[in-house]
Amino acid sequence: MEKRRVLIEESNSKPGVIKKIPWSHMENSLKYDILPEAYRLTMPVLLIVGDKDEITPLAHQKILYDKLPGKKELHIIKGVPHTFRDKEHLREIKDIFLNWIESLN
Repeated sequence: MEKRRVLIEESNSKPGVIKKIPWSHMENSLKYDILPEAYRLTMPVLLIVGDKDEITPLAHQKILYDKLPGKKELHIIKGVPHTFRDKEHLREIKDIFLNWIESLN
């Protein structure tokens, strides 16, 4: 009988809730690498990352950003992890989106 491995962690969005993520999700994500094909992403790309993001860290975002050929912007929001919840940060994101959309016209 195969043992099932899981990643167990407390939910950031729902304190007190324990998430059990199948390890197969992690293994599956390791099969994909967008970087060799990033040159094909010619549409405008907006990247927003928190400087405390451990899931999609700033260093990784910068690597992707450098590979993108077209119109692109990278915005770093200070003091923010992977998920944005603080109203101040959400307002900042809204402003970034509105400016980005305006720049496309």
